[in-house]
Amino acid sequence: MCVHQRLRRAVGRLQCMGIGLLLVLAMAACGDSTNGSAEESPASGPVTGGVARIVTEATSQLDPVLVLDNPGMITIHQVYDPLVEIDSEFKAVPMLATAWESTSDGKTWTFELRKGVTFQDGSAFDAEDVLHTFDRLRDPKIGGSTVDIYSNVKSVEAPDPYTVVFSLEEPNPEFPLDVGDYHSVIVSADVENPGTEFVGTGPFSVTSYLPEDRVVLKRNPSYWMKDAAGLQLPYLDGLEVLFTADTQAQVEAVRGGTADLMFAVPPEKAVLFADNPDLKLQQGQSNYHYLLHVRSDGDRPGSDPRVRQALNLGTDHEQILHVAAEGYGSVGNSTPVGPLYAADYLDQAPAYDPAAAKALLAEAGYADGLTIDLPAMRYGPIPTIATVWKEQMQKIGVTVNIEVVPADIYYGEGEQSWLNVDWGITDWTTKARPVTYFTQSLITGAAWNESHWSDKEFDQLTAEINREMDSAKRSEMYKQAQSILIERGPVIVFYIEKPLMGMSSALQGFEPAVPEVATSYRSVYLSR
Repeated sequence: MCVHQRLRRAVGRLQCMGIGLLLVLAMAACGDSTNGSAEESPASGPVTGGVARIVTEATSQLDPVLVLDNPGMITIHQVYDPLVEIDSEFKAVPMLATAWESTSDGKTWTFELRKGVTFQDGSAFDAEDVLHTFDRLRDPKIGGSTVDIYSNVKSVEAPDPYTVVFSLEEPNPEFPLDVGDYHSVIVSADVENPGTEFVGTGPFSVTSYLPEDRVVLKRNPSYWMKDAAGLQLPYLDGLEVLFTADTQAQVEAVRGGTADLMFAVPPEKAVLFADNPDLKLQQGQSNYHYLLHVRSDGDRPGSDPRVRQALNLGTDHEQILHVAAEGYGSVGNSTPVGPLYAADYLDQAPAYDPAAAKALLAEAGYADGLTIDLPAMRYGPIPTIATVWKEQMQKIGVTVNIEVVPADIYYGEGEQSWLNVDWGITDWTTKARPVTYFTQSLITGAAWNESHWSDKEFDQLTAEINREMDSAKRSEMYKQAQSILIERGPVIVFYIEKPLMGMSSALQGFEPAVPEVATSYRSVYLSR
């Protein structure tokens, strides 16, 4: 960043500090009129004031580039704003960028930035912050998952303080959706370590962070957004993100009134919220799914497409959905592209034919049976999924030996790592573009190709999807790619989860994003 830019930011901070001092003096003279209690604004409108409490597991990482867990996601989407948000129909919605356009070849994208926005430390937001943010997102030394997403970005430049130009190596007709990735919130260029100093343009700012206990956030009084009636957002005075790894404790916290919201309600606990007039159960939209990956390289059993097809045919997806998720979700197939992606989704129900599965295994040389050693993460429904699948596999002559392992072992770097084992059950979160699943985990040499699968035809289709500007043609390519996965691909998607959130009936204005943990609370309020 140039020197005059730093000077301008410093002046902005001093101005903000002066204003803040005047406000403090005024409050001291007049007293605290809210005293932490909720106060109605317009009689028929939202209630302002109050503190909402979210209960979730703990996080040890709040650097937006590196965040991977729910509490980290929840927090960063209160502190920071993205250039664009992705709505429930997977369309890019203006946030810190007000408009964008591309050249006809889809290789150059220009974003116009919102003026008059300030960071929580008083400095002005402009293009320098966007350049800094995307440099971090693309930096392999930092090592975020976005390095792969933005590997196609050749350069990011700012011809003026409120214009940013992305130049791409290859066309990308849906680049604004990539810009809306949930890690890609804008951090201040003045902050050296966003993992310890949290300065954003978002509706709330961090007042304290205790890694084993909670994050406390307060209302950003200078937030740039207003509601449709012209009322300043956010409505709440603050938020508390409370940590406990015990799911039952989370349920009881909301039921007992010591928390207002929890994510990831276990399906078997849904009735506790749905049948209580003081609580409510909200269902979100998601492509979050659990899949079995089959190692498909070398001389392993999974390298034979007949074995992979047999395992698919022997899997009763409906049974797994109902046992592991109480039916909250939709059955999967052999593709990570689910019904959420509408026009790009190949609506083809998975076949279930144990007799055909046994015949294929015999043809592949396993007439006397096949043994699978399956690590199953101690996470969510995965042990249950593994147990039900084990019972199903017995019907086709496959013996499954389950070893439950901690998530940090499965996602670590040892022999039981998901990238090393022959078989494994992995959870995948929702992506803004379905092709991201292909580029991250299914094309030859992809960084997270856990199955080590390689298919030239699939690779070629993925490349064409990434550069096809015509949406109808792109949708047909997506369906061709899914047909390949169903015919000979290396994964079994057991089911696609419908996220369940349990909350107090007093919590209003909560409209879950996709994924739901990326929801901003700028429009949330408490009616009590």
